Amino acid sequence: MSATTHTLNTELVQDLETFLGRYYREDVLELANRYPSEQESLEIHWSDLFQFNPSLGDDALDAPKLIIEHLEQALGNYDLPIDIDISGARIRLAGLHEDDVYDVGGFRPASQIGRYLGISGQVSKVSGMYPYPEEAVFVCQRCGTENRIPQLEGELQEPHECDGCERQGPFQIDWEQSVWRDEQLVRLKQPPEETQGAEGNEIDILVKDDLVDQVKPGDRIETDGIYSVSPPDSGNRFETHLDGRAIDIHDSDFEDIDYDEHMGEIQAIAQGDYGDPIELFAESIAPRLHGYESIKTAIALQFFGGVHQSHDDGSEDRGDFHILLLGDPGLGKSTMLRAAEKIAPRSVYASGKGATAAGMTAAAVPESFGDSEWSLEAGALVQAHKGIACVDEIDKVKEDAVSSMHEALEDQRININKGPFSNVQLPARTSLLAAGNPIYGRFDLNELIAEQIDLAPALISRFDLLFMLSDHPDRDTDGIMADHIIESRWGDENGEDPIEMPIERDVFRAYIAYAKQEVFPAVSTQAVKNSVKNYFVELRQAGGKEGPVSITPRQLEAIVRLSEAAARARLSTKVEDQDVKLATGLVQESMRQIGIDPESGEMDVDIIETGKSHSQRERMQKLEDLAEEECQSGPIQQDDFVEKAVDEFGFQASKIRHTMKENWFKRGWAYDPTGNDSLYWIGRAN
Repeated sequence: MSATTHTLNTELVQDLETFLGRYYREDVLELANRYPSEQESLEIHWSDLFQFNPSLGDDALDAPKLIIEHLEQALGNYDLPIDIDISGARIRLAGLHEDDVYDVGGFRPASQIGRYLGISGQVSKVSGMYPYPEEAVFVCQRCGTENRIPQLEGELQEPHECDGCERQGPFQIDWEQSVWRDEQLVRLKQPPEETQGAEGNEIDILVKDDLVDQVKPGDRIETDGIYSVSPPDSGNRFETHLDGRAIDIHDSDFEDIDYDEHMGEIQAIAQGDYGDPIELFAESIAPRLHGYESIKTAIALQFFGGVHQSHDDGSEDRGDFHILLLGDPGLGKSTMLRAAEKIAPRSVYASGKGATAAGMTAAAVPESFGDSEWSLEAGALVQAHKGIACVDEIDKVKEDAVSSMHEALEDQRININKGPFSNVQLPARTSLLAAGNPIYGRFDLNELIAEQIDLAPALISRFDLLFMLSDHPDRDTDGIMADHIIESRWGDENGEDPIEMPIERDVFRAYIAYAKQEVFPAVSTQAVKNSVKNYFVELRQAGGKEGPVSITPRQLEAIVRLSEAAARARLSTKVEDQDVKLATGLVQESMRQIGIDPESGEMDVDIIETGKSHSQRERMQKLEDLAEEECQSGPIQQDDFVEKAVDEFGFQASKIRHTMKENWFKRGWAYDPTGNDSLYWIGRAN
């Protein structure tokens, strides 16, 4: 235990020894057996101290440094049956009453300075660990006396005079004989679903000793400690932080949602008292936005997700699935993303424009944070762990951020191995709902959709469902849409109120939280398993041996996840045939929208997987063969080559030129170096 600067109250220490013996005898003995290599502190609950002596409980909140100091002295004095010194062990006061636990920014700072309180939030950043002297040894250069001076945060505290010769130095610091402790700074922010896209409040938590390296960016925690203030380095602004003394990492997915108060409504919805539950959920997503029933249904299922499974060999099957909305401007993509963000119990909204790898996933950043030169920051996919990340303009995401997203979307974790953060793994069990725009503003339905999206095929293939929103004028549908927009603003001709959500948002959020924590569906019968298998086998055979591949195991896994989500949305522990039918319908519609080859009219999953259709690959192969043949005697004029290809294969000239342009230097064509608008063949690339 550190040296004190004042005399302790002996009577109070004895009372606290009695308290420890009455409430924590077994815990103290366990600490003694494990101290210091396995355990360095004893956690006591404030409610026990208050029950023992209400005045002491109040004093622990109002004068925490004094009470904790006396508690640690009482612990050091404890009469143990074994010969071991635990006087250096810490007391960690936890378990505060809910009235003394605040959200980040949920209290007035001036009223809490020096008090003991709890703060709940999400870890957004942690520093590297760094040493700090708890007690510095100053050696008197006149008489050689070692002067041990307790250190506070801030400037180094030096001795006023020597304890031996009583002179004022000079002194030499002996760092090796000084007492050191590990420290770390943790930044706590409001969870993103509470800020609705705004920055939100934040506070820094200083943690020490065995609390160091206990939390990671993205964790939802309650930290109890002393609300402290530091003098300003410059100017007049005093800096505040929490001197963290106890940490509780929230194990439950949605501790802040009390679904018990809504159980009556939850059961009524699940039983179908108001209609089909999944249809109600879909109608409650951006109800003022007309149409898009399939997309809204998919988003509704995304709230619930499938069942996450861990296997004995260490592998895992994700239950979360990802949705990508691609569309012309002004069709409501952002509206649906914002609606999803507001409904999901855990959510993050981010824009791909200017987003870095740290902004999308997580990264170790070289910067000064606390006394460390590095910090570890959580991005959107980590912050939305066990929730939904809504990312708009994903086509604007920078290349380094795109590459960092691959692992997060498939393996649902992010590995960091940089600076002081060696082999750190952050969880990202997150569903991604993303929206993007075509490269040239609007989609051309006569061309491959994949070629009109500025996203790598490897990233596109990570999405379980892809939907295209395209704007085409039609008198009938435009009239219906206009009526819907007008009624949502002013009500209808009968005086009915404007369109509202069929399910109130609080009830919807509670329903999701209950379903995800309590309902884990599994396939009910062999017949349901056979239904999924037969669908997969039949679609695999649809293209024939030489035709395009219609579906891969990736789409089969999407059907399984969607089927489980549909069952969970009904609060059913059994996946039924109706769930499989809904899931296969959504996957088929997604494939039809994105995976149709406009040339052949056939479904071709390689359009999504590789960005090239079967007909494109076939055309490229034939053009390569012709180029190799025609260029044996030297370069050939481009126009002549295109004409020969049109005559021989019947390809459109524009398609031929497009194929050549896309593959000149990748596959084997090259310009004639003489610059005569001709090409030559340099050999097929490996």
